[in-house]
Parts: sequence; structure tokens; C-alpha cells
Amino acid sequence: MSSLTDRRNTLSLGAVEKFKRIGTEYVPFVRDVYGNLKQVVWAPQPGSQVFFLADPTIEVIYEGTRGPGKTDALIMDFCQEVGKGWGAEIGRAHV
Repeated sequence: MSSLTDRRNTLSLGAVEKFKRIGTEYVPFVRDVYGNLKQVVWAPQPGSQVFFLADPTIEVIYEGTRGPGKTDALIMDFCQEVGKGWGAEIGRAHV
């Protein structure tokens, strides 16, 4: 069984580690599995988004005030399954 420290280290992989200002924008950087900082377009924020995405259960209650990234976490969760042959689409049906 893995220790709590091992679990925290695993959960922190892929989470935003720092932001760097490039021009007028702040760009997120994450550490890859080799420990190198890599620039990314989109990554989960440390904390609740990382825990939500790492949770293996099918249903999760993820609540909170507006602004902490619940919708982003749901879209990231969906994107983890894209290309696996499920045939799902995101969006509204046009009538």
C-alpha cells in the first residue's frame, strides 16, 4: 500500500506548478515525469481539481463557490476519455 506522501506526489504530477508572464499573458508550467518544467496551454490547479481528476470513482460531489474551476475540472475529466472509442460528444443538440 502506498503512503500518503506517495499519493500526494502522484496527484501533483501534471498540476500547475508556476505561472510565467509572457507578454501580456500568464502561461502555466507543469513538471513532467522527469521533473522538467514544461509550458502547457491548460492544466489542473493544485488542490481540488487535481484530486477530482485523480478520483477513480464514477460519481463525485464537487461543489463550491463560483470561480474555483469546477466547470474546467469537468471538461478536463471529459477530455481524458476523448479518443477511447466511447463516441461521446460535448455540447448541446441543435434542433
